[in-house]
Amino acid sequence: IEQDCAGICNGGTVVDCDGVCGGFEQCADVTLSFGTSADGAVDLLYTSSVDIGGFQFDYSGVEIDVSSTHFGTVSSGNGTVLAFDFGGAVAPVGSGVLATLSYSGSGELVLSGVVLSGNGGGVLTSEGPGSITLEDSCADGYDCAGVCGGDAVDDCAGVCGGLAVLDDCNDCWS
Repeated sequence: IEQDCAGICNGGTVVDCDGVCGGFEQCADVTLSFGTSADGAVDLLYTSSVDIGGFQFDYSGVEIDVSSTHFGTVSSGNGTVLAFDFGGAVAPVGSGVLATLSYSGSGELVLSGVVLSGNGGGVLTSEGPGSITLEDSCADGYDCAGVCGGDAVDDCAGVCGGLAVLDDCNDCWS
């Protein structure tokens, strides 16, 4: 015969996430955090007690592109990212990389409105990741198209990569 945390034989009282016996603080299903940023990318890490079937979040501060090793469909735009897999692939119980966030420039990347779904679509409880300050990793500078180390230039009409040229009278013609 075993006692629960309240000392009741065969009782069902358990310790909550705040360490309180019989408390009401629910533990999050998933904890998210940022990995170390390097070479214009940072990993979104997870620790989960359940399989993750997909995710959605809003972002601001830095423009990002997202890839995921778990989900076949990743869509981002207008400050929102959505990822899932039509075949039912999941990010498995445990810890790992949920997504890799590629960025250019520098600033504070803020993730908000995070929604995670379980295998089968139910909403999971989560905490984190908050924000991270990212540093620009482009040592060669950006061209007019925003490509690190690129060679695109503005033509005389101010069009990046345009074909307009100056004639002998310094008039710009396309």
